[in-house]
Amino acid sequence: MADITVRQDQQLPIATQIRYRDMGDGTYAKIGATEQVMRNPTSSITTPLLDPDLGAQVFVNEYEYALHRSWRFKATYLVPHGSEVTNDGSRDFLIRVQSEHAHMRISLSVGGNCELYLYEGPEVLGSGAQIAVLSKNRDPTGNPGTLVYHTPNLGLIGTLLGVWFVPGGSGPRATGGDWGDTHWILRANTDYAISVTNRSGGAIQFSLGLGWSEHRGD
Repeated sequence: MADITVRQDQQLPIATQIRYRDMGDGTYAKIGATEQVMRNPTSSITTPLLDPDLGAQVFVNEYEYALHRSWRFKATYLVPHGSEVTNDGSRDFLIRVQSEHAHMRISLSVGGNCELYLYEGPEVLGSGAQIAVLSKNRDPTGNPGTLVYHTPNLGLIGTLLGVWFVPGGSGPRATGGDWGDTHWILRANTDYAISVTNRSGGAIQFSLGLGWSEHRGD
């Protein structure tokens, strides 16, 4: 059966075929012959994906599919109260991507103006203290292929991928700000470093959030 390609505003030809799988219990499940990608009203990508257990297509967006497959992970770090980062001081983080590349988004909440730097391939003299990485599917939980550390000992910093100013707000009542970058696809078997530098003029707290998917094909 040949594939059929049409625009979203077009209809399928009148004569088409639909495949069904015999489920062995007197019922049949419809199977799609091709993979299609479409955009739903919330502007997220939706892909028909084949459920390995049912043998049928399930229409979910890619984020939800990674979540259901236990491929979606989260790591967070909060500067503790009493250990605020001094003005012009920095906190460094190490992201150690192992055999599976990571589709990652970085977010930062700050108590004052900060700068954020992202590096690829730093020289790691010591990995630092490990930050807990949690599967966002709590039943069953997945095993992460990416590890995260705070306060690593870094030598040569590597290749600078980007630097961002994270505003802490403006005006006499400003207390802080939030920032989040678009997705990065981090290479497998590669180290990355994040450095957050306080430029507020005083000691502040901040929190760093990393959210990512690992598409393994299993």
